[in-house]
Amino acid sequence: MSGGMSACFWRKTGLAGGGGLLWVPMAVIKDMFAFLRSPTLQKARSPLTPDAVLDLIKLLGFCFLTLFVAGLFMAVVFNIGGVTMPEPADEFSEMISVLMAPLIEEILFRSWLGRGWGVMVVAPLLLGLAALIVIAGAEALAPGVKITAVVTVTVALIIYLFRYAALRKIPGVVDRAARKVFPYAFWGSCIAFGLMHLANFQGGDMGLLLPLVVLPQFLIGIILGFTRMRYGLLPAMILHGGYNLSVLTFFTMLSQAAP
Repeated sequence: MSGGMSACFWRKTGLAGGGGLLWVPMAVIKDMFAFLRSPTLQKARSPLTPDAVLDLIKLLGFCFLTLFVAGLFMAVVFNIGGVTMPEPADEFSEMISVLMAPLIEEILFRSWLGRGWGVMVVAPLLLGLAALIVIAGAEALAPGVKITAVVTVTVALIIYLFRYAALRKIPGVVDRAARKVFPYAFWGSCIAFGLMHLANFQGGDMGLLLPLVVLPQFLIGIILGFTRMRYGLLPAMILHGGYNLSVLTFFTMLSQAAP
């Protein structure tokens, strides 16, 4: 960080005196809620500025606040419902949690969000893949029904891709369609990100409350999605890794301090 840029950073953050981080206006959080009211495709800003660095720090802090509030809400609901929460599955190594998970998950769920072709191609393919996985795992379905459903989904995807290939030759059509579809793709990626973390739990007696187990992951996915759209994929990966590292460190220290 250059001298002028560094001075600007300390002046903007208030760390040079007179209030500190807590007194800095939380404009990025307001911007996030405004974005969530109407998600739109937008060009990512440069993350290499003092304001961007500060925004990422604020967003990381908001992740911790979100985790705390979601945890309290879940505790109240589970206590009232008298349900047994699933136990965490086998613990992942720190390398997987801090490095591999942010890299793979951000590429899978958010790398394509900032591009029209990603919204129009990758999102339907992921939706189709999810449908095929659900169909394959549905033990209650008869084999003939499963085969019919798999063929139907596969044919529908093939027809859609051919239709997309034809429409993309017409100037402006795909871009206009992507802007209309983007809100659904954005929220779909957040929901899929949250539900994917159900694999981290096993056992329990949650019933219809089972999706609530991954409420924190769903909410963190929203913040990461906004970060990806505002500053790009790499800052979202860094924020994701920083959050995982912080949470992992906190609970490790907590478990070691317990008698």
